[in-house]
Amino acid sequence: MASPLWSPAGETAAQLWYERSILAGLFLGAIGFGVHATLFFQASRSLYIHRNKGHNRLFLAYVIVVFLLSNIGNATNIRFGEMVFIDYRDYPGGPGAYFVEQSTALAAVLCNNVYICLSWFQDGLLLYRFWIIFGKRRIYLGLPVLMFTASITLSCLLIAMLSRPTLTLWSEISFL
Repeated sequence: MASPLWSPAGETAAQLWYERSILAGLFLGAIGFGVHATLFFQASRSLYIHRNKGHNRLFLAYVIVVFLLSNIGNATNIRFGEMVFIDYRDYPGGPGAYFVEQSTALAAVLCNNVYICLSWFQDGLLLYRFWIIFGKRRIYLGLPVLMFTASITLSCLLIAMLSRPTLTLWSEISFL
């Protein structure tokens, strides 16, 4: 362990733990992206080989779009991490304060918005699988489609909230 003499001046143990947690989250995201990249290459290879069968071209396009969105999300997440720990490390209150107070920076907003849109694609695939598993019977789709629509509506509101420069994810919001 590093000597306490080299610890950042004026930061408490709780602040350092918080900053370590943010950095650990960035690394875990990179590990998850590695797993996603592996699955992308395997799935796209298989779909490309059998592209003339059924809906495989559509599935290949879906896989490519999801992978591109995850690339954008991961790249902007890494960029915001660079801003937090490298570019603005001397921000008043340290990297943890910058992470909270500057969460409306372009990289952070773009990252959040891309990941939210990516979840729409993933939920849409789950809805499609649900439809296939239940024998393409529309009677079973009512509640899942309602939940999917509610998810998209609420996430659009979240995107609007996250994109406002005066708000952060941790702000108190009053609609009154």
